[in-house]
Amino acid sequence: NVQHSYTGVQTYNIRLVSTTNEACLDTINKTVKTLAMPVANYTFNYDKYCLKGNDFQFNSTSSISGNAPMTHRWYYGDNDSLINSTFAQHTYLNYGTFDVTLISSTNVGNCRDTIKKTMTVFPMPVSSFVVDNDKQCFLNNLFNFTSTANIPIGTIDATNWTFGDKT
Repeated sequence: NVQHSYTGVQTYNIRLVSTTNEACLDTINKTVKTLAMPVANYTFNYDKYCLKGNDFQFNSTSSISGNAPMTHRWYYGDNDSLINSTFAQHTYLNYGTFDVTLISSTNVGNCRDTIKKTMTVFPMPVSSFVVDNDKQCFLNNLFNFTSTANIPIGTIDATNWTFGDKT
């Protein structure tokens, strides 16, 4: 038994000549073919988005010499996946960091390449406030409002108040 590795993508002709100790011989020829390897890659519409309204879109830009047919498997990092689609779309149901993996494979030989990119979904703030006294006489009224808005991780950097009287 022998092993051999090739350095180029092409078809190779293999010949085996078997000879006995009495100089009897037989020859067989076969071909083997090394297949091109895909190079997995993809683009996306954004890699960071808030939980509400997130709609990540991915497009395979995987390539292979000779444009051999490929299949694409998408893994979104949240136990969801899509098989055999060049374009993928995904909405995350929870905030967090997700590794989106694309595996591009040739239809013949199952040659494959994998790429992983990280997407981040930010949590939504929960707006809330308290007012010290929500019913006051018109004369000398002065309402005190306190934001109690919160977010599971991160900080709330701004609040924007509207008081119902165009101020």
